[in-house]
Amino acid sequence: MEFELCLRLWQEERAQIRHRLRVAATWSAACLGASALLFGLSLLAEAINREWPVGGGTAVAGLAMIVIGGLGIGVVTVVRSEVETHRRRAEALFAEFALPADDRARLLQDNRGAYNTADREVMLTVPLLAAHWIVIIGGLLALLIAVAPA
Repeated sequence: MEFELCLRLWQEERAQIRHRLRVAATWSAACLGASALLFGLSLLAEAINREWPVGGGTAVAGLAMIVIGGLGIGVVTVVRSEVETHRRRAEALFAEFALPADDRARLLQDNRGAYNTADREVMLTVPLLAAHWIVIIGGLLALLIAVAPA
């Protein structure tokens, strides 16, 4: 394969990886912000409105947090698998580069690495998944608190 074409395709694969990770980070931020806002509003509503049954708003917020956390985990998992696909394609294209060892090392330095960078980018999904699991656990705790006998 021609070097310029191979390089362009490799750069496109790398751009797709970055784009997919931005989508995951944006979606995660939206989900985490929504769950925090929802939980905060339900606690505020319970503090203001004493006529509600104790824990009523917290139970609804807990269920919503579980759903939002599950959606976040689903999206991040799908994005992670797509990133892995693009990473494998980028590795295959990089392997086709017919370059001397010095030029290959320079290309790796100029583009922050073909293999290690992609692995580090995929690892960015780990804290996102952890944050969504924390939201689900928080939702479960809110449900337990809401339905616990007084």
